[in-house]
Amino acid sequence: MRYAGDEPEVRTGRSALAGVALLWTVVQARPGASPPEVRQRLRALADRLGGAQAREFRHGDLAHAYRVFLRRAGIDPDAEPPPAEALVLRRMREGGLRSRGNVADALVIATLDTGVGVVALDADAIVGALAVEATAPPVVADERGPLAVLFEPPGSRAALSAATRRIALVAVGVPGVPRLSVEEALWTAWDTLA
Repeated sequence: MRYAGDEPEVRTGRSALAGVALLWTVVQARPGASPPEVRQRLRALADRLGGAQAREFRHGDLAHAYRVFLRRAGIDPDAEPPPAEALVLRRMREGGLRSRGNVADALVIATLDTGVGVVALDADAIVGALAVEATAPPVVADERGPLAVLFEPPGSRAALSAATRRIALVAVGVPGVPRLSVEEALWTAWDTLA
């Protein structure tokens, strides 16, 4: 959605986990190919992430906060790394960041620019407000139930499709991650798609 001043309305969801903040916004967009300027941003991001930067990335404050949270949630961050770390590893494996469509590319750009993972849901599939539920593993849910495992793409009920016209961008902050960083991740994804 477009809002006054062309800024996203950032909403706060409920969280059943202490210190965990769920923030989300909605953008009027449809899945498709990325424009040339977005593909260029991906190439520039990949160029900035050489081997030395990738090794250092894991030891940054935000990466560390997400790794600690995952361990406390019963998830091995070495087997299932946090979103930003997973993208850095993907960049190293693939030798770059190939475009995977406008939504996926916006999520990659936002996540690597801020260190905060962003997930996209079909906004029209959401019933009521979003929340983080304290299940094992934790999930993002609405009034009808789970939509996605935390930090992972949504299940079929909220997955994007060719019919999607409104996209909910969802980011989760954990202890040690400033709310401003989470908001910046949402704004970056929103701006890339809007």
